[in-house]
Amino acid sequence: MPRYIKKDVTQEELRAAIMLYSEEEDDDDFEIALSEAVYAPQVSKDLSKIKSEYENFSCEPGEFDTPGFTPGWDTIHGSAVLWIALGGDAEYPFAAVLYIDNKNRLRAYIPKEGNCYDKKHKMAYGYACWEEYGKEQGIPEFGGAAFLKVVDTQFDDNKLREDAANRIQISEKK
Repeated sequence: MPRYIKKDVTQEELRAAIMLYSEEEDDDDFEIALSEAVYAPQVSKDLSKIKSEYENFSCEPGEFDTPGFTPGWDTIHGSAVLWIALGGDAEYPFAAVLYIDNKNRLRAYIPKEGNCYDKKHKMAYGYACWEEYGKEQGIPEFGGAAFLKVVDTQFDDNKLREDAANRIQISEKK
């Protein structure tokens, strides 16, 4: 089932929508606002499709070790979106994209293709009960070199962006 992105959203509009979630009156720290925005009702609901502690969020390239995935500003069908890396303290990060939908709500989408999480159990690698699931799938112990060799190859920027562009459709509503 497609999702709908508002037509012609600028980076400034999306940034302003995220900044609305800053808890400080004069706070212009975008990363703090971003960490609050992921708990907005609709965004939180969208993100709940993957089990994670959701403690860490970044849109800065290189802040998390995510080979094959570059967080940051982009567009889908001409509207601004923000790619983020997220996960818990003891979890391997995965990718999501934030956008404004055709009802002017901040939304999130977690692409399946090109992303790095346990797709069978719909949870972040390293999530509380993940170890047993990883063993049954033949994935090496979390965090070791063998584990990283397996999961580091899962991120694929092109597949992530293609999945999102196929799922999130343009809406003509302004």
